[in-house]
Amino acid sequence: MDVKYFEKEISDIIFKANSSVNFYMFFGGTNFGFMNGDKVATSYDYDAPLSETGNYSAKYWKTKELIDKFNKERSQPDIYIPKPPEYVPPVSYGKLKVKDYLSLEDVLTQMKPIVTEKPQHMELLNITQNSGQSYGGVSDRGVILVDHNEVGLVESAAKDYNQDLNDTQFANTTTHTLDIIVENTGRPNGGAVMNTARRGLNGMNTARRGLNGDVAIDAKVATNFETFPLEFKEPFVEQLTKLKGKPFIEGIKSPAVYRLELDIKDSPRDTFIRLDGWVKGNAFINGFNIGRYYHIGPQKNLYIPSPLLKSGKNDILLFELHSATDTVEFPGEPDLGPVHISDAVPIADETYIDFESDFKPTVSIADKN
Repeated sequence: MDVKYFEKEISDIIFKANSSVNFYMFFGGTNFGFMNGDKVATSYDYDAPLSETGNYSAKYWKTKELIDKFNKERSQPDIYIPKPPEYVPPVSYGKLKVKDYLSLEDVLTQMKPIVTEKPQHMELLNITQNSGQSYGGVSDRGVILVDHNEVGLVESAAKDYNQDLNDTQFANTTTHTLDIIVENTGRPNGGAVMNTARRGLNGMNTARRGLNGDVAIDAKVATNFETFPLEFKEPFVEQLTKLKGKPFIEGIKSPAVYRLELDIKDSPRDTFIRLDGWVKGNAFINGFNIGRYYHIGPQKNLYIPSPLLKSGKNDILLFELHSATDTVEFPGEPDLGPVHISDAVPIADETYIDFESDFKPTVSIADKN
């Protein structure tokens, strides 16, 4: 949002309407882990006065200026305002090569499957004290694998899904394996869809995640499913750092965990991770899930706060659902992608604003600091 328009909006609300202001957001945040809502980026920067990294934007200084003006005009008592802390900008740690990787089969050997006659929704799995899968990376989106190779992708909009297979897509073995990685991309947290995807006791039966219905092979319904809940909790991620990996090779077309090490010689600083050439997945820093990445954007760089890092060796794990390159970059600045700002609606220049009729708020979407 333009700073001049921001100043006019806030001034009209405070000085003309004699009203209060609630900032959403005042401090840009991050949707760490799997906590982003449906169709929401990992960054929650929101073009806030304080950015996701804690940087002071022009709107921060303008807000401070307006508060000082208000205190003087309304004869408020003098309040000592300390100098803002010095901002320590993020740094670049350059580019690193992937050290090795763990195949999906390697990852699943560390888990005990849940066996069911037919596919179960995530919430109905007998885990997490019988309350089901709490969250996870993998009925929004499904990656179809045959003999550990990706053969198709189904999105939530599809009512039915059919995948034709030819002989070349099967391994030269007497038995074959069908894997379906079902990704829960999050639940809606706003908008009209809330009315059709309600959560809670009344809505649970229409809002469950996971496979919904039968899986048929050559028109015959498959049974006896093994389900592996990929929650990627911190102890499990740390366990994956200790397994023996395979040397990285180009052209892997199936889900895998890729590993690399970031060596920091001095005190750690904030940084970002950029995954050009990668497709979709989650990034883990020393066991902590910093969030989802997706090549379609708009966000390009994921934020890594310095407390997640340490001097010396840092373990970086990337759970990639499709395919990867051998390089990962750690730039020193954010990249939230292209910015769209809605049309500004000026507030009438009146002494009093009738909030029922004249006050028309505007919306701006995640401007890049």
